[in-house]
Amino acid sequence: MRIVQLSTSDLQGGAEKTAWKLHRAFRERGHESLLVVGRKLSADPNVIEIDASRRGRGLRGRLTRRLEWALGLQYLDHPGSHRVPEAVGELDVVHAHNLHGGYFDLAALRRLSTLAPTILTLHDMWLITGHCAHAFGCERWRRGCGACPDLTIYPALTRDGTRANLRRKQRLLQDADLVVASPAEWLLELVAASYLATKPRRRIPNPVDTRVFAPGDRRAARAALGLPVDRPVVLLPARDAVTSHFKDFVLFERSIEALGDPPPLALTFDGGERGAPGRVTFVRGSFDEEQVARFYRAADVVAVPSRAETLPLTILEAFASAVPVVATRVGGVPELVRDGENGLLVEPGDVDGFAAALRRLLGEPATATRLGAAGLEQVRADHDLGRVAGLWLDWYAELGEAFARRQRGGRRAASS
Repeated sequence: MRIVQLSTSDLQGGAEKTAWKLHRAFRERGHESLLVVGRKLSADPNVIEIDASRRGRGLRGRLTRRLEWALGLQYLDHPGSHRVPEAVGELDVVHAHNLHGGYFDLAALRRLSTLAPTILTLHDMWLITGHCAHAFGCERWRRGCGACPDLTIYPALTRDGTRANLRRKQRLLQDADLVVASPAEWLLELVAASYLATKPRRRIPNPVDTRVFAPGDRRAARAALGLPVDRPVVLLPARDAVTSHFKDFVLFERSIEALGDPPPLALTFDGGERGAPGRVTFVRGSFDEEQVARFYRAADVVAVPSRAETLPLTILEAFASAVPVVATRVGGVPELVRDGENGLLVEPGDVDGFAAALRRLLGEPATATRLGAAGLEQVRADHDLGRVAGLWLDWYAELGEAFARRQRGGRRAASS
């Protein structure tokens, strides 16, 4: 098959890493896979960066930018996305991941959906809200948005154009020939209450490359990273932990402080904006997965203190490394972490509860080992990259057959 995936970037972010992993897996199986992105970070010649800017748009570009700013509208005019068919040539399936991030105009999907089966994978709530990637319990998206309680949530708006944005999404996508996927049942249940409710839906889990993320010698990993071998290590594996609306760095930092002295070595990745000096050490982030995997293997516990999540790769990568997880009970996280079986769940914002869970795993090595082994078993059974790539390829073939039947039926109807 000739598979075209759409993604904000090729390396950065959980959804982007999912598209990248699938792209590589498809090519390993002999398929023609192209990854079309708004920002290319790799040197892969099969990753195509479309022009996400509006350079050379003259008066129209200036008017569009002013309209977006003045009315709080999102992504009205990204002409590069309309040129995707010419950029990729023949195609058998279109698989769209995150379409926010300032590179894609949703209006381009209608033409793509007439050329090949088109799948929308929802990694967050953006397609069913008036602007935000996660609604944090706000239910206004069910009623068409408007009067937004927080315009600063990514992707932020300057004015409240949420009702108009959601109406535009509905106008462009509701009647288009699309199917919907998500790695989380939690999100598919929300889709069932949205304007996308009539679209066929399927849950396909997020993948993890168990050849890279795997159990290993903790002391050797620490030696390679220059970390102490005689001090417990708690890892928060996020590059944007301090600045993201969706992470709760304050919860993490206060939980570490609540553990008292001597504290464990608490690590997170440096995303470029460090918080005030405290109990958390920032280490250089990397796009090199081998290096990231060493940090997992070096950790005693992986912490996922979030305000909002769909189905985080960080948990899967910890599981694949046989490292126990403490996570907040948000979004699709409980679909991965079964409290007391393969990790510990804590209510969001609960500093005492999070600290107690960390203290338990650091103080009970047998429990930590048992939970880590259960997580490893789960990943190998359900989330191995090879298995997940096979699920997608099977669905692509199924959708391709149905698309061809509709095309033949349309031609017969036109000729009669």
